[in-house]
Amino acid sequence: MTFSDFFDSLGDLEWLAILVGTVAMFIVGWLWYGPLFGKKWTAAHGISGGGGGAPEPAVLIKGFVQTFAINIGIAYFIPALHVAFQNEATLETLIVSSFVLSFFVIGAAFYASVVYLKKSLTVWGIDTGYYFVGIAVAAYVQDLVA
Repeated sequence: MTFSDFFDSLGDLEWLAILVGTVAMFIVGWLWYGPLFGKKWTAAHGISGGGGGAPEPAVLIKGFVQTFAINIGIAYFIPALHVAFQNEATLETLIVSSFVLSFFVIGAAFYASVVYLKKSLTVWGIDTGYYFVGIAVAAYVQDLVA
């Protein structure tokens, strides 16, 4: 794929599916970094009193934009993985694809913060786990909507 192919293919994406997947992944993030792991995550970062309050609107907007960008990537890469492995999109293949993206791409990149920035494995585990669950949910939702 060339850059020209990439930009030409933007019109072929299922934008409603991407938007709905973004909302679904954003909700997973709210649950993940709120009631499920918010206190552990903030404590692992050395932040006191975390996991209970709502973030500022600017933080939420930036997070939504980031989640939208991830969902564009999901719309491109999950189908490409199905083509590469010559299989249909099923719940199992979506979970495996999400595992590959979250642990071997995102998780491996995040691990640099453990090695070089001395972040805790707890932070790495919570963040990588979120991307696994979030990508799986977003990919499943995108597949349903598309």
